[in-house]
Amino acid sequence: AFAAFGVFSALAGTFLAGTLHHPSRALAGGTVFAVFAAGVVAQSASADWSLRRLLATGMTTMLAGLSLVVVAAWLSTPSLALFVAGGALTGAGAGALFKGALGTVVAVATEDGRAEALAGLFLGGYIGLAVPIIGVGASLQFTTPRVALLAFAIAVAATTAVAARFLFADDRRP
Repeated sequence: AFAAFGVFSALAGTFLAGTLHHPSRALAGGTVFAVFAAGVVAQSASADWSLRRLLATGMTTMLAGLSLVVVAAWLSTPSLALFVAGGALTGAGAGALFKGALGTVVAVATEDGRAEALAGLFLGGYIGLAVPIIGVGASLQFTTPRVALLAFAIAVAATTAVAARFLFADDRRP
């Protein structure tokens, strides 16, 4: 979730100007706003959802949005509308995931350890913001934005699949 927010906030302008041929700074800012606003809307709209539903919906929505962003960039004529829509969908999923992660930490931490557990979540979140941005930014020195975006999406999908396996594992295992 943090990675998706981070990459969009840091590199949306690069992808819009380079791959999509729309160098407007206002458009870049509007795209980042759409991503974060969708995350806020998703958090507000899911007020009474269970943690499991938040996490499952967030993962699915975020991956669907990233898929649209990749498709938008890889079309023979890249699609601005599909890129922004995919970004908003990614933001909605990431917002739900963030809310689910926060709720999970609060639910599993002891009262005495809650502050420490939340600090750990935010530390992990900040690392999750920084590392993908640096990785995608560095990869742009060696490859095209399309390839960097595809690699990022694959890495997020793989990481999400591993996390889902642990988060939704059957608790009745021996």
